[in-house]
Amino acid sequence: MSAHVLTQALSASAAPVKLDTWTEPLADGDLFLLCSDGLTRQVPEVEIGSALAICDQAAAVRLLIDMANASGGHDNVTAVVVGWNVMTSIE
Repeated sequence: MSAHVLTQALSASAAPVKLDTWTEPLADGDLFLLCSDGLTRQVPEVEIGSALAICDQAAAVRLLIDMANASGGHDNVTAVVVGWNVMTSIE
């Protein structure tokens, strides 16, 4: 997926935006990281994965932003971590 897709999708331009989409099965405990390139340009993917693996969601967001800032913080950093938990009902 190319950078600035969200910016393009929210622009006032009437030009259509081509979005990349895909489908993946979800498992209990999966995490989604929605972030700006201010994070991905400053923090290597392996370090992002490590932060997500060792922290709860709120702590991971704080850690990721701190890591980007410690690496120079040359751009705005935005991060949201969302978890997927399967709920079962007891009948």
